[in-house]
Amino acid sequence: MRHKFFHIPVLYAEQAENALNQFCSQHRIAHVEKHFVDQAENSYWAICVTWLQGDGAMPKAANSFSRKPKVDSRQLQAVYASVEAITANADSRAWRQRNLRMHPALTV
Repeated sequence: MRHKFFHIPVLYAEQAENALNQFCSQHRIAHVEKHFVDQAENSYWAICVTWLQGDGAMPKAANSFSRKPKVDSRQLQAVYASVEAITANADSRAWRQRNLRMHPALTV
């Protein structure tokens, strides 16, 4: 892994932003760390870009954006069943009073 450092001034940042964007578009970025340095009109962003050399896929730790969250299908089915029950019985006052006791405002 290699590191590249950028100094992005708050005022008139366009040139430095373009340099950062160009660098990021040409390299395999593994991590970006940024810190705001408050110095009144001389304030700036200090940015450290960690990038990988070579071709091929990024290591799993560096490629964290591609991970999809795991979904428990049983939990999902329970949620769908609850939604179906609520929508199927939405017009039934007795059902609402029986099943939504925890929320008295909803039983009206």
